Amino acid sequence: MWSTNEHIDSTINCLLFLLAINFLHLGQFILPIICLIILIDNKFKFKVKNWTHFVILVLFGLSFFFFSFKLGFYSTMGLCLPMAYYIGSNMQRKDEKSIKKLIYLFAFGMGIHIVLNFITDLAIDGLEFVSSISHFDIWTGGVVPTTATAVYSIFVIALLYYFLTHEDNKTYRNIGIVLVTLIIIYDIALGRRTPLLMLILCLVVSFVLDKFIFSHNKQINKKPIIYTIVALVTLILLFVLTYSLNLFGLKDVVSNFSIVKKFVEYGLDTGRIELFIEAIKLMPYHLWGGQQIHNILGIQVHDLWMDTYDYAGIVPFVLLIVHSIMFVVTFVKIIKSKHISSDFKLFISILFFAITIQMFLEPVMTGSSLFIIIVIIIEACLEKAFIHGKKHIK
Repeated sequence: MWSTNEHIDSTINCLLFLLAINFLHLGQFILPIICLIILIDNKFKFKVKNWTHFVILVLFGLSFFFFSFKLGFYSTMGLCLPMAYYIGSNMQRKDEKSIKKLIYLFAFGMGIHIVLNFITDLAIDGLEFVSSISHFDIWTGGVVPTTATAVYSIFVIALLYYFLTHEDNKTYRNIGIVLVTLIIIYDIALGRRTPLLMLILCLVVSFVLDKFIFSHNKQINKKPIIYTIVALVTLILLFVLTYSLNLFGLKDVVSNFSIVKKFVEYGLDTGRIELFIEAIKLMPYHLWGGQQIHNILGIQVHDLWMDTYDYAGIVPFVLLIVHSIMFVVTFVKIIKSKHISSDFKLFISILFFAITIQMFLEPVMTGSSLFIIIVIIIEACLEKAFIHGKKHIK
């Protein structure tokens, strides 16, 4: 995907996988290594597909650092975005299969990291981790916020419908289904409502897009759907029976689940809309960041753009909006293109939908920066593939 040299290509893919699993919790430090390998492989010729897009991200990274360096090391995260764009812009194989393979590499990598954290929690606290306040990261052994778990699960969760109905590769399909199952179990145990709601929402949106927007004559493989439905119904019936009879004290355990308490006490209300409105009211009085809005509200502003504004001010905020508009334009061009298959459009559309919703729900720039880094790598690959895609890119 990245080089005509097989060893270099494999090395970059391995490094990207380490990035996805946030190896040793140092995923961002892998970016400059990949950039250097690409630069050397290109004989020190610096290549990007869209210089305007790249310059905007460079300006974003510099302004983000300049206006927020007093807040600590995280001010450097903005500099990762142009590096991510440079990497994605140098993908050599510009076809649907290669881009899907790259997205699976990221989705499975992030999913595996979550499962490893799941195993770590079980190893440390056993089943008592359900009621524990602290949850642990496989790489550092330190406490990790459950929000990060929810954010990194979105890629693989969003693609469940595609795994069940359109993925012909049995290995990819089975890995995806297993990861989604384990991640949802873990998220429920952690009391995270967002991934569960996102799963339901993505399944519904995927079905609508598949049947009414990108409908085609491809025969859908119904076996995985049937097997999944049978397995789910069986598990639900067993759960209901065990819960009703309070076998193994299940009723008492479930009543202590934080996710149950959240749904009972708050339903679907997360308070994000009220928080967003209050943050907007404060924007004109705090133009230069410094987390002043955060200090007033007593909580992080929970979306990508407002969080960036609160952290680093209006300059990187405007640049990020420009980048976001370019991202949307790239997506629209892909959807409108007659040279791209309906199957791939479905694949990208549901991923774009899930990514966008997640960016409106969590401060991924300062809280889960690997998420936006991976998104920009994928975006750059799509941009390059589409611009070159005068011919069919299946």
